[in-house]
Amino acid sequence: MFYDNFIKACNSAGKSPSAVVVEAGISKPAVTRWKKGQQPTDANLQKLSDYFGVPKSELLQENSSPAPEGAGLTQEF
Repeated sequence: MFYDNFIKACNSAGKSPSAVVVEAGISKPAVTRWKKGQQPTDANLQKLSDYFGVPKSELLQENSSPAPEGAGLTQEF
């Protein structure tokens, strides 16, 4: 999901999502729309790609990293 990738990129840059969109020239309400599942416009995606220095495809890709060990497991007693 785009929003998760966006948050990871913000964390990696040590910036808040609000700070990133302001610095990239994107409106703050865009973050709320992305959180609700909307995809960014092509123009905003390009701005974020340029800001983070990553390809647009990296921001759009599905999360393919494995879950941490033990995640989602329940223990029965």
